[in-house]
Amino acid sequence: MARIDPRNSTQYWWDRHLAGLSLLHADFTTHEYPPHTHDALVVAVTEQGGSIVRSRGQVEEATPSTLFVFNPAEPHAGWMGRSDRWQYRSMYLTQTALDRVAQGLGIEAVPYFTRNLFNDPDLIDGFLAMHHAIEDGRDVFRERELLIGSFGR
Repeated sequence: MARIDPRNSTQYWWDRHLAGLSLLHADFTTHEYPPHTHDALVVAVTEQGGSIVRSRGQVEEATPSTLFVFNPAEPHAGWMGRSDRWQYRSMYLTQTALDRVAQGLGIEAVPYFTRNLFNDPDLIDGFLAMHHAIEDGRDVFRERELLIGSFGR
């Protein structure tokens, strides 16, 4: 059985306004994820520190200048690497939420992502702003605007 590091913290919640959208805010000083999958599309943005991610036969680094996307059922693994801290935010969109995003974009379906790593500062800023807005829960219209706008990019 793995030891639990008391310095690690996570907050996980379901969005109150969009069925099928859940969010995570994590702050790790130690962690290792064995290969696993999710039933949802995963979008993860690093706020501080970093991690190493393995997916599609590639090993890449999660840093504040990267955004990672994993398609539903796409295997991936992660570990701390050289970093002594990894603070990140992620969101998980089930098919129900993806259908709503596609509808908001005026397309039939959210496309399959052909890569995991994105180095786009505007995209990263958009997803971070959206995550914070959903966490604050003060303005559902801004949350949806940021959600659709970020995926539209």
